[in-house]
Amino acid sequence: LRAQAIPALEEAVTAQLVDLAMSAAQMRVELTADSSDPPRQRATIWLRANPGLPEAPLADAASGGELSRVLLALHTVAAQAEPDATWVFDEVDAGVGGVTATAIAVKLRELARARQVIVITHLPQVAALADRHYRLVKQVDAQPRAKTAINELLRD
Repeated sequence: LRAQAIPALEEAVTAQLVDLAMSAAQMRVELTADSSDPPRQRATIWLRANPGLPEAPLADAASGGELSRVLLALHTVAAQAEPDATWVFDEVDAGVGGVTATAIAVKLRELARARQVIVITHLPQVAALADRHYRLVKQVDAQPRAKTAINELLRD
């Protein structure tokens, strides 16, 4: 069943990457069996981020920004199968800026149209497209013990 699902996953994720400023990227999933008893399958994600570059395992060759975008593309595809789930992204925009950050923000907004999405970000391009904003502040008391305070930021 996994092997049968791979072509659709590859196509769907590659299509999502187009929207995330990786228009020439190609993703491939490879299944290999190990020698355990019972045998298990291992999935390796291969990525060709740009034309002319060799295909390489995602874990070995992708930059931080590429990893962020592939993760968001995978989650976007997975979210279609889980419409009631809440998706939490902690700095899914790491390693990007400018136009790419805006593309990520648009993708997150699209994802949030049909489900709850919580995003932790430091990028104004991403925060600007959110419906609500919260500020988290770490506080250390006399114990010393760290606590986190959260406050909704209201628009005036």
